[in-house]
Amino acid sequence: TIERRDDKTVEDVKAGVLYDTSRTLALDLSDRGEVIALFDADGNLVDTANASYLGRDGWAAGSASTFATMERTDPLGPDTADNWHTNTGIVTRGLDEKGRPVTGTAGAPNSPALEDLEELAGIEPAAVRAGETVKVDFPLPRQDRRETGWPWVNVDRPGFGDLAGGGGGLDMSVYSFSGHYENGDTYVLDIGTANLSPGRHIFWIVFGQGKALMVPIVVTP
Repeated sequence: TIERRDDKTVEDVKAGVLYDTSRTLALDLSDRGEVIALFDADGNLVDTANASYLGRDGWAAGSASTFATMERTDPLGPDTADNWHTNTGIVTRGLDEKGRPVTGTAGAPNSPALEDLEELAGIEPAAVRAGETVKVDFPLPRQDRRETGWPWVNVDRPGFGDLAGGGGGLDMSVYSFSGHYENGDTYVLDIGTANLSPGRHIFWIVFGQGKALMVPIVVTP
């Protein structure tokens, strides 16, 4: 990993390189996008990130709201916008300096894109009428939840790729959910579907450090 200022960005993974350690330069990366270039010791260009996104505001992937990293889908593929995706929190590695899971894969292979995870899972979707509540329960000890935070939900609509490199449209505004504990450490999520469009949707429920549930549904009118 390459970390700025000190080796605390990812607390439990040792940095390979530290930069800007003297705090004399403003080398932070802007949310509006940057071009990153990697050179070898002889000054030869090895690789770039976000170079094909010139003239556009932002990064090819990643999220400033969830602090999810931008990851190359095919590590040997080109630096093009469609070869980057946002880490969804499903496959992660590392803790930040406050002990919370990093939404990335520090020092490990990149996470797969959503469509690859969905294909590997091979779970048939359940039919749900629009407006019905989807109930999902899973073990989440209270102590674990205090350390890693509350579960969070992504909904993916395969075939609607409105995020560069994402392999499906992610929209966090079209559904609602609430949660509560039952029978000790069993956590129950109630997911509302009233505003979901008819068709196939996949809910990813992320909890703990890198734990996730995949809940595919087909919404019918």
